[in-house]
Amino acid sequence: MAVYVGARDLAGNLAFIGTHQFLVIMPDSGSVPPAVLPSGKIIFPKNLGNEKLGYVIGAQNRGRLVVEYFEKSDYIAT
Repeated sequence: MAVYVGARDLAGNLAFIGTHQFLVIMPDSGSVPPAVLPSGKIIFPKNLGNEKLGYVIGAQNRGRLVVEYFEKSDYIAT
């Protein structure tokens, strides 16, 4: 399983300050199973390009850091 650290400019008015990092997880081959979170929520893999499926995971500041799968800006940067 390949795990990559991605980076993009910060979104919005803070874009000039720094970057935001996120993880991209791509299983090596075969079918990609859905991820089951401790809360019971099921996250399905999405197309990452070049016929690869996987997950994009980042921590977003929503008043406090919150883990988000496939946050729009992270997913587009992937």
